[in-house]
Amino acid sequence: MDCLFCELIKNEKDPTLIHCFSNGAVYLNKNQFFYGRILYVLNEHWVDISEIPPSVFSETSQHLHILSRIIKSSMKADLINVASLGNHVPHMHWHIIPRYKNDSCWGNPPWPHGEAILPEDEFDNLKKRIKTAITSYTYRQN
Repeated sequence: MDCLFCELIKNEKDPTLIHCFSNGAVYLNKNQFFYGRILYVLNEHWVDISEIPPSVFSETSQHLHILSRIIKSSMKADLINVASLGNHVPHMHWHIIPRYKNDSCWGNPPWPHGEAILPEDEFDNLKKRIKTAITSYTYRQN
């Protein structure tokens, strides 16, 4: 089976990888039309939410909650959209999308939207910023 996200999960050196949790990993979305947008991808290949074991789903929900709080706070977003569709890549993953009152899609779903590819140094700085926020949040919780 060829799965884009199964391959992504195997690549521990992927330049978009931010943080690994026990059941999934956080990636910085290449398209930063919504500044700070990340993906949370589960390690196992489940196609839809009904396939995820309850214990894994419970832990995933906690991670999504934490990540949403981190992105909202660190990006100073006005709202967080969390979406899991699976139409394009049928592997369980969530988009965590910071929304801003001045974004051109405000008040509407985030799709369709434009494209904003950051210069490499700006992308790396954003990745470090989010990684630091996740790490400091994780340590505060213990």
